[in-house]
Amino acid sequence: MGKVTVSKPGLADVWPLAPMQKGMLFHALYDAEATDIYRGQVVLDLDGRLDTDALRSAGDALLRRHPTLRAGFRTLKSGETVQIIPQRSDLPWQEVDLRAVPAGHRDDALGEAVREEWTRRFDLAAPPLLRLTAIRVSDTRTRVVLTVHHILCDGWSTSIIANELIELYRNGGDERALPPVTPYRSYLAWLARRDGAAAAEAWRHALDGAQPTLVAPETGNRAPVDPDEVRVELPAPLVTELAGLARRHGVTTSTVMRGAWAVLLGALTGRDDVVFGGTTAGRPPEIPGIDTTVGLFINTLPVRARWSPTDTVAQLLTRLQDAQAALLPHEHLSLSEVQNIAGTRTLFDTLTVFQNYPVDLLDLTATTARSVSGDLDLASVGGRDAAHYPLTFTAMAERFRLTYRPDLFTRADAELLARRLVKVLGQLAADPGARVGGLDVLVDGERDRLLHGVNTGAPGAAPTTVPAAFARTVRQYAHETAVISAAGSLTYGELDARANRFARYLHSRGVAPGDRVAVTLPRSAELIVVLLGIAKAGAVFVPVDTSYPAERMRFLLEDSAPALVVSGTEVDNALRDFSAEPLPVDVAPESGLYVMYTSGSTGTPKGVVATHGGVAALALDSCWDDIGTGRVLFHAPHAFDASTFELWVPLLNGGCVVVAPEADIDGHTLARLIDTYALTAVHVTAGLFRVLAQETPACFADLRHVLTGGDVVPADAAASVLDACPGVTVRHLYGPTETTLCATTFAIAPGSKVPSVLPIGRPRDGVRVYVLDACLRPVPVGVAGELYVAGRGVAREYLGRPSLTAERFVASPYGGGRMYRTGDLVRWDHEGHLVFLGRADDQVKIRGFRIEPAEIEGVLAQVPGVDQAAVVVREDQPGDKRLVAYVVGNAVQVREFVAERLPDYMVPSAVVVLDALPLTANGKVDRAALPAPDYAVSDRTPRTPQEQILCRLFTEVLGLEQVGIDDGFFDLGGDSLLATRLASRIKGALGAEISVRVLFEAPTVAGLAGRLDEFEAVRPVLVPAERPDPMPLSFGQQRMWFLHSLEGPSPTN
Repeated sequence: MGKVTVSKPGLADVWPLAPMQKGMLFHALYDAEATDIYRGQVVLDLDGRLDTDALRSAGDALLRRHPTLRAGFRTLKSGETVQIIPQRSDLPWQEVDLRAVPAGHRDDALGEAVREEWTRRFDLAAPPLLRLTAIRVSDTRTRVVLTVHHILCDGWSTSIIANELIELYRNGGDERALPPVTPYRSYLAWLARRDGAAAAEAWRHALDGAQPTLVAPETGNRAPVDPDEVRVELPAPLVTELAGLARRHGVTTSTVMRGAWAVLLGALTGRDDVVFGGTTAGRPPEIPGIDTTVGLFINTLPVRARWSPTDTVAQLLTRLQDAQAALLPHEHLSLSEVQNIAGTRTLFDTLTVFQNYPVDLLDLTATTARSVSGDLDLASVGGRDAAHYPLTFTAMAERFRLTYRPDLFTRADAELLARRLVKVLGQLAADPGARVGGLDVLVDGERDRLLHGVNTGAPGAAPTTVPAAFARTVRQYAHETAVISAAGSLTYGELDARANRFARYLHSRGVAPGDRVAVTLPRSAELIVVLLGIAKAGAVFVPVDTSYPAERMRFLLEDSAPALVVSGTEVDNALRDFSAEPLPVDVAPESGLYVMYTSGSTGTPKGVVATHGGVAALALDSCWDDIGTGRVLFHAPHAFDASTFELWVPLLNGGCVVVAPEADIDGHTLARLIDTYALTAVHVTAGLFRVLAQETPACFADLRHVLTGGDVVPADAAASVLDACPGVTVRHLYGPTETTLCATTFAIAPGSKVPSVLPIGRPRDGVRVYVLDACLRPVPVGVAGELYVAGRGVAREYLGRPSLTAERFVASPYGGGRMYRTGDLVRWDHEGHLVFLGRADDQVKIRGFRIEPAEIEGVLAQVPGVDQAAVVVREDQPGDKRLVAYVVGNAVQVREFVAERLPDYMVPSAVVVLDALPLTANGKVDRAALPAPDYAVSDRTPRTPQEQILCRLFTEVLGLEQVGIDDGFFDLGGDSLLATRLASRIKGALGAEISVRVLFEAPTVAGLAGRLDEFEAVRPVLVPAERPDPMPLSFGQQRMWFLHSLEGPSPTN
């Protein structure tokens, strides 16, 4: 600290700011109208007759004795903020007399008076930042409230102030009764001599590789609020055991408390490397008298705790203390400096404080009895302070308090965290040799609820097979319509007879039970006959989508090794030449029904073998309500697992399957199909649901049920559909192919409130779900864990992949056979619903299809000239997910090469050529550093009004600044979902109802504009009209005028 010359009259000194003061100043000035969090308060209840003049004199003496308490804060012309210390300051003093308040209301009035003192802001530029208030409660009881801004002093100093206030009162405000004080300026001078470079290097080493540890909900730009707190008294035996633990292993009680907090954070985040804030006492022992100096010495700095599951409690605590001891000489840097070194703005959002003030100071957290003078006794002492952190753990040896922001956590949340913390402390004390990975944070009853309660679906129907369930349906609904298509309809009796004939045809071709039969038919009634016939023959169907590239189809046929490939003519032969009597075949619930291929992380697709029992259980599940007896649209590709719902749920319940024509589904097409066929239920992928909800939500209006899933479904999309279709129930389905379409469901009934985040719901009948940590232990409610699915619906295996099967289908430690490891991260909410959070690996979902980027990267590696490749999903606009490939090398026609080998949903929408792939410090591809694609556009501008409108619509849908009339929609990142959105907007803007297929045929503005005359006009063409005078207000303008008249001016522009 340099020499400061003080020449202004009345000014005693000018000081720089300590590190912690800089942070508090920022929070105090961030919003001058909001709550200033950083202040402290001491409340003294005095019994007897208080001399208020003497108390006021004692307060004045405090200000004279401690220059720190007279400090104000000013910003110089240079931009530097300093502490201004005046020669003297008058103590802000007030007396409040409540004796006239009726006794029954006096406690409320007293509480309000204290709260008023607490909430009144300080002006940091107007010292002193300390107030003293005496509140007369009765003739013999006074409450003294000392309020101080935290920027002046820490908790230790507050205890010194309260202690000295009483001593000065005893001695009539005579400062000579107290020993001399070491000035705070001495500490600031000591700070200025520290080695900043050495400290920076120490922190850089300590935080190398550390990731932020954040447990609170996103705060956004919320204004700070006063926290609430939960106080916990530790049982006396536990206090003794914790002290013994610290003593035996040579660590401090503070380290034990921090170790417990680290374990709790690890459980809350699923990590074994966590960072949280820790306050340092900050009083250098080399400064004489520092223990009785008043000022802000504490500092908040990161505490990093790391362990492996096999480490013992003792090892964790020892390592934690050693790490903190190594940083002790470097605790003078500010938090912002340390976080800059770590390369992040926010390393943590929880704070730990250990209070170990000198024993002769007042205990500000407990009730005490102490004589002040004469007949005046100190009946009790209380105190409070606050910090801006969402959670603050303040500990002493025998108690702790958990302070929380009530806008982020409920009191029940905080109480549950406190109970978890007590449990962790008990385990630390009970067995220092216990493995950290074995410590449990679940409270009483929670484990049973998570393993045998909310995680378990209803028992469901008895295990059966698809042929048996269908036979029962035929007996009941033989003359009812089972299938409707453009070619006609089939009753259940007719469908049964045709399927029997096809089963006998398969038998004649040598197809035996368990053999695989590949099916390449288009969507049709014949396809349903074939699939049912294969099931009746005991064989396993392998759906093959003929829109796949030839190389992809070749792989599927080679890998599945079918005994027969059904392509079309076989159906006519079977219906003509074979009996309609059932083929006697032994089929069990565990027998395979189909093999459906999904993207593989090893670079090749993997075939999931689903069972008869899994599909029958899905179809007969109680979650479907009356869906199974209604009319369900079959429009998904039969190689996509959504078709499992669309076919088997109605067919095994007496409903009707309506076969959609070979056309892409948009809102207008869907509305026509619903109206034409009186549909009652439709399933759409999450991506299509979002587009339809935004563009044409009323297209679902005449349905009873809308089902969606396969990816994240935005809550606002569900709300939009429910607003437009008040009679519809929306069902959110979750489940990978390995769980037979879905494992959990969440239904939003008409009139119900849509949650802010749509849960994936509860398990289906016969299904058990587990949310587990890395050690396969259940995680607490609200904590992220990996989802495992057990019970009915879990697939049998990956075809011909025993090692992969063993890796993903694992033995359940909780009984009941195997469970499937989904790789999805979820959490339980307090209502017992699962909430999807993301993936534990790189797998992604595009347009409802599961994609392993590694499979696409494997194909890219085969492109001539490509040296390296990476594939990521970018969502540069909300809801618009696009695959982007990044390649290093001299490659051309990359997308064309990939399109010849992979389905269209796996072809990257853009290819970005880089000189090198960015890498992390660990040598892995830094996917976050990959640039957004820069789509090159042509310079041919619109020539007609129609082209101008189409160019505008292209840019809106694609999220680009401009588009030339020769640029291909799909070359600029478009896909089928965006094409659906574009078609809807073209109808709204130009009145032409075009199909999505047309956009594939004419993907440029120029090409599309040339074909507009081909399409039906769905509304009259706009023509000039006479302009009225005056102009009427639109509905939106009327609304704004009403709000302006009601509420006055608003920030809306």
